[in-house]
Amino acid sequence: MRLQRSRSSILLISVFMFEIAGAQLAPAQSASPPSPQANTLAQKPGAVTISLDEAIQLALQHNHNVLATRTVIQQNEAEETTANLRPNPVLLGDSQFLPIFQPSQFSADYIDNSAQFDLGVSYLFERGRNDSIACKQQRM
Repeated sequence: MRLQRSRSSILLISVFMFEIAGAQLAPAQSASPPSPQANTLAQKPGAVTISLDEAIQLALQHNHNVLATRTVIQQNEAEETTANLRPNPVLLGDSQFLPIFQPSQFSADYIDNSAQFDLGVSYLFERGRNDSIACKQQRM
């Protein structure tokens, strides 16, 4: 999981670096000097300059695909936690032939001779590896 996260973040940063590098190379390739309007726009007091690190952080914060992928990562981590939980023991109880709708027959003699009661405890013991993991390892 960490490998996928690091690959996706390296890929994302490299894409932004190429986009920023391409934007910086585009004015250098043109032979004509920048127009006077561009110089005046850059010198206005309202103009803001940001560093490369700030641009990358802003791009990561406002990229909806990255935000959606982060939620998928969190969901997968939650599923891993759930998969590592051990099952709880289960206590089962059952009764049959109780005279609920005929209370006149409800007596100790009837309970001793006709009614049936069952109690049970169950627990899942894991025996080892998952079959799908074993099949994947055999293919390799």
